[in-house]
Amino acid sequence: LPIHGNGCPYMAMVAHIWHWLPIHGNGCPYMAAHTWQWLPIHGNGCPHMWQACKACAAGGWCPLAGASTATVKIPCPAGYYNPDTGSSTNASCVPCESGMYNPLPDSVSAAACQPCWAGRYAATRGYADCALCAQGTYQRLRNSTACLTCELGAYCEEGASAALPCSAGRFGNTTDLSNEAQCALCSAGHSCSIGSTVPAVRMPPQTRQ
Repeated sequence: LPIHGNGCPYMAMVAHIWHWLPIHGNGCPYMAAHTWQWLPIHGNGCPHMWQACKACAAGGWCPLAGASTATVKIPCPAGYYNPDTGSSTNASCVPCESGMYNPLPDSVSAAACQPCWAGRYAATRGYADCALCAQGTYQRLRNSTACLTCELGAYCEEGASAALPCSAGRFGNTTDLSNEAQCALCSAGHSCSIGSTVPAVRMPPQTRQ
C-alpha cells in the first residue's frame, strides 16, 4: 500500500530520531521530542520490507537458497517432466516411460510424453527422442521398447517399420539383411519368386513322346 503518493510501500516505522523543539524564538529548548523516520535502502528512497518467497515453477527446480529471481530455475531436460512447484533438486524431474519420448525441456505434464512411432523404440525411461531400429531389424508397432529381427526372405533398412521381401530372382536365407543387394541371386537352374528363402530347382520342360 503506497503512502503520501511517493510509491513506497507502507510498513512499520523503523527508527527514532530525537530532537529539541525551541519556543518563543529564544533558542531555549522546550522539551525533548521524537519522530519516526523511514530508512531508505539501495538509494531508491523507499524503506526495506520483507516479501513472501514464491515457489519454484513447475517444469524444473530451483537449487539456490536465497535466489532473487526466477531465472535461477533449471528446467527438467528433454525426456522428463515435473508437474510440481517448489522443487529444489533434479530428483523431482520424472522420466517418460519406456516406449515414449519427450523432445521438450521444461515440461510440466506427463502429456508431453509421446509414443514412439513405428520403426523406432525407447528401450528405457527418459528418452528425448526415440531411436531408429537398426539395420536388419524392424518394428511395425508404436510405443515399442525394442525392434524385431528381420524375417527370412526379406531385408530391413534402418528405421524399417516392416520387413521388405527380396525381389523375384533373389532369395534371403538369413535374418540380418539390411538392403536388397544382400539378397542372394538365384543360381543357374533355379528360380526364386518374391520373398524366397531358398532357391527352387527349375524343372526341365517335359517333351512329348
